[in-house]
Amino acid sequence: MNFNPAQQNAHGILSEAAMRISRELVRKGAAAFFNPDYYQRWRDWCHNFISERLANTYGSHALEQNSEQRWIWQILPEYANLCHNLPFVTLAMLRIQQEQPSDLVIVQPIGSDYIAAALGSGCHTHNSRARVSKLREPSSAMLYAGEGLPGMQRNFGSPLLEIAMVANGELDAACWDQLSGFLCLAAKLMLSESGGMASNKKGDPLSADRTRDSLLIANPGLHARLAPLVDN
Repeated sequence: MNFNPAQQNAHGILSEAAMRISRELVRKGAAAFFNPDYYQRWRDWCHNFISERLANTYGSHALEQNSEQRWIWQILPEYANLCHNLPFVTLAMLRIQQEQPSDLVIVQPIGSDYIAAALGSGCHTHNSRARVSKLREPSSAMLYAGEGLPGMQRNFGSPLLEIAMVANGELDAACWDQLSGFLCLAAKLMLSESGGMASNKKGDPLSADRTRDSLLIANPGLHARLAPLVDN
């Protein structure tokens, strides 16, 4: 895919960080990350690395919480997956402009997969356009992730990857009782750019001023059928 300049910068930063982590996983094995101090040391390194690179590229204002244009990021939140030697771990960066998510890049250190979304330009994974599934019947045999949905459940231990899988049509829907504001905004951007719909469980729009919220994501037809089932 052709990254826009903001995505190119984010992808370059995350790819370099992911490469360092991947080399460490190969050198010492995932077991090294079982140690909470060692795990936190790598999270701190990533935080400092991303902060420095962003400040050099955009200026220190890009890191300020109240800036009209700022970057926020999430670093290896899937500690339980590392402890169980599962490959579902992520690095992600999200740009907020005028309180709306505008650019997102997610990279997996293990496998080097990525997905990127830009406001008005679509959601892409590698060289393919990401699109939500077309299935609209909740009673059909289908994959669900997260909490609060009927039917077959799949939990990968990484809400960010599960959101990306819904955006890419690999899962039909997902629902959580409570996620961070970062994840809700990432879902809002990815789903809007892949033809889907994201809201909280009450059907309210997702907002940048909420630190936590529930989340329901699916294609618009399926979202409308599921909303009454999860709003209880």
